[in-house]
Amino acid sequence: MTLFGKIVLVTGASKGVGKGIAEEFCEAGATVIITSRPDETRNSVFSNESLEEYAERISSIYAGKCVAIRCDHSKNEDVVGLFKTIENGYNNIDILVNNVFASSFTCAKIANKRFYELQNITGMFEEFLNVGLKSHLLCSSLAAQLMIKNKTRGLIVTVSSEGGGRFLFNTFYGVQKAACDRMAADMAYDLKKEGITSVSFWPGAVATELYHNLLGKSDDPFLADLYTDVEHPRFVGKCVVSLATDPDILAKTGQILTSTRIAHEYGLKNQTGNTVSRRQHLECDEYLKATNTLRCD
Repeated sequence: MTLFGKIVLVTGASKGVGKGIAEEFCEAGATVIITSRPDETRNSVFSNESLEEYAERISSIYAGKCVAIRCDHSKNEDVVGLFKTIENGYNNIDILVNNVFASSFTCAKIANKRFYELQNITGMFEEFLNVGLKSHLLCSSLAAQLMIKNKTRGLIVTVSSEGGGRFLFNTFYGVQKAACDRMAADMAYDLKKEGITSVSFWPGAVATELYHNLLGKSDDPFLADLYTDVEHPRFVGKCVVSLATDPDILAKTGQILTSTRIAHEYGLKNQTGNTVSRRQHLECDEYLKATNTLRCD
């Protein structure tokens, strides 16, 4: 199924997971709006092309169109302005992917450190919760208003991780991801009568630019175990597009969906050709079944 005519917003799409999701939507024929900070430029760790260069490149390759808009998701006025631009230019939004996350470097820097050993603990906590939770809530609210106004049976995907169900990296990360999962479920409760789906999505460890240039080179046994099997960003994109093209997606609203589950359900394979069965996802299976049943039934 193609997505011609659909308007998709992928936040935080200058690198990694966001780029993979945006590219898959563009290949499926959608008009994809991507964001990153106004001051974010090319750098050796994250990306060798700007947001605008990336949008132009994938627009020239695929049937869809990619549009770059600079937005500082830590500033409410920037986010409100982003949605005004979308409303003025496209009148609607069909799919929102809450992906923006501002603490990747911080995560790598403090991985496995105990919370009480850290300096400026409250400032660091606010960093995790501001861009990647509060920003997701604001985007979801503004997107839902547009969807309801246009009677769109829309989809909101909030990118989370297994850190919402088990320890991963640090205390701040776990709290933020668990809150993303709960937020997606509670938004689903509010939106179901409007025919709008809200889900939380757990990709596995992804072969992002940060992985290739930093994390994948670490001799830390924790990181080595975490990145035993990595998912390509385009595979992550295929997972999200599969949800967006599922005519029965509303039946999944409120749930936490792993890339492992999605891959098996929709017959997806990683870029290497292998079937994804992430051990950490399988270890969370009972937790996910119980949580999804409690929150969604």
